[in-house]
Amino acid sequence: MTRRAPVVVVSLGGPRLRVAGIDLTVRALRVAASRGAPVVLFTDREPPPGVAGVVRGGPGDLVPWLRARGGPCVVGTDEVVLDRYPAALEEGAGWIAHDGRAAGWCHLDHVIPSDLVERLHDPGTPARDVVGWHVRVRDEGSRREAEERIFAACRKAVDGVVSRHLNRPVSLWLSRRLVALPWSPDSYTAITFAVAVLGALMATGGTYAATLGGAILMHVASVLDGVDGEIARARVETSARGAWLDTIGDDLSNVLFWLALGVGAARVGEPVLGVAGGIAGLANLGAAAVSWWLLAQRGTGDWYALADLDRPAPGRLRRVLEVLLKQDFFLLLCVVLAACGWLHPALPVFALAALLAFGNAVSRALAHLRGGGLSRT
Repeated sequence: MTRRAPVVVVSLGGPRLRVAGIDLTVRALRVAASRGAPVVLFTDREPPPGVAGVVRGGPGDLVPWLRARGGPCVVGTDEVVLDRYPAALEEGAGWIAHDGRAAGWCHLDHVIPSDLVERLHDPGTPARDVVGWHVRVRDEGSRREAEERIFAACRKAVDGVVSRHLNRPVSLWLSRRLVALPWSPDSYTAITFAVAVLGALMATGGTYAATLGGAILMHVASVLDGVDGEIARARVETSARGAWLDTIGDDLSNVLFWLALGVGAARVGEPVLGVAGGIAGLANLGAAAVSWWLLAQRGTGDWYALADLDRPAPGRLRRVLEVLLKQDFFLLLCVVLAACGWLHPALPVFALAALLAFGNAVSRALAHLRGGGLSRT
């Protein structure tokens, strides 16, 4: 495995602007640390609190210091906002400073000040563009542009039709207004789960109004579900714990909702439909538990890490399933069915679907056990 070169984040003068709720220097350090390599902050001003690996110096001290340290390093500046340092920035690739000379090149003027490029760049080095998008933040206009880029990157290719056109635009609108608050992404995960629990409690009433209100709150929770991840990505605060909390919260919300619908159906004199709701809830819990075990084997809490485990369906059927099996579509469908008074009568169908999902989860777990288990990603 290639050893990652340290990242030197340069913070020399310039305005101390905040982008997506955090100071530019803090963001640059977090993005650099996400490469899994040591990080050094080279600065001529007071560093953010709690930052280790600080080297104090001015613009004229940087090149001599790079030469004196002797080893290769990736050099970036805090005034440039970029989504991430690309994986290609290993030793011998990308922008590597060694003995004051460039051993690689990836649009250097996008990463470090132009005057420093002239002092470090070896004109004989071949060009290699591996940075991706970037914004140099120097004023309010460029700060807004950087935030636009950051939140646009929060959209996911795996978003379903409803999420892409309804849920995600609303959650991004909320995230942009909440990102500066001193609340952790896990706080928004807890709020989302609380809304879902409230929806489940309402659905236990069993009446038309209670069932519709519960379905609407579940859909609201589905919209809010994007906020925690968007804020975590915007502030570079993603974590394994956050991924697990999000996944477990989503799964338990669904389990509680189906059980609540069963209780509600039984309360209004539909015991058979109540049993169907109970079966749907328990089958969803079983499928979730198997999925959690598979995720643990892979060392991640990201539900989409299991996407490659399913056997691909034929093209047209796959496109249909990609819509029908997405939670965003499913919960919106529940609102429509509840509004029509059909959600309780549909419980046997949902129970059958949940049993099939549980069987599929067990089948793929057994298949991978026979195949030697899952490797950690």
